[in-house]
Amino acid sequence: MKKVLLVRVWGVIGFNANSQVMVNDVNINELDVKYIELVGQRAFGWGKIKVTIDYGQEMKLFKPPVIKSADGTNAKFNSMIGALNFMEANGWELVEVMVFPGRTADEDNEVRYLLRKAGS
Repeated sequence: MKKVLLVRVWGVIGFNANSQVMVNDVNINELDVKYIELVGQRAFGWGKIKVTIDYGQEMKLFKPPVIKSADGTNAKFNSMIGALNFMEANGWELVEVMVFPGRTADEDNEVRYLLRKAGS
């Protein structure tokens, strides 16, 4: 009986640990939102990107809406595929990819990813 209870407790703890997507100090998986938008930008340093999330929140000038790691620091991903895999593992599914051309020839295209809560 104790073994069954222990397995159930670990299952609940494991489920809660994997279902957190922290944007600044907000767990967006607990919000009543159906869609979010991901935007990737080059991060300072080599080979990483910073991903911001728009879930309909108020945008603040000096506090971009970035994903936080388990230790509370800004999450860095090697590529957008890494970010998309992270979001899928946390209950979000890709709906559409939108490409917006840069304003000048020197400016990169902006790619935005529309995601939906799985099961919505």
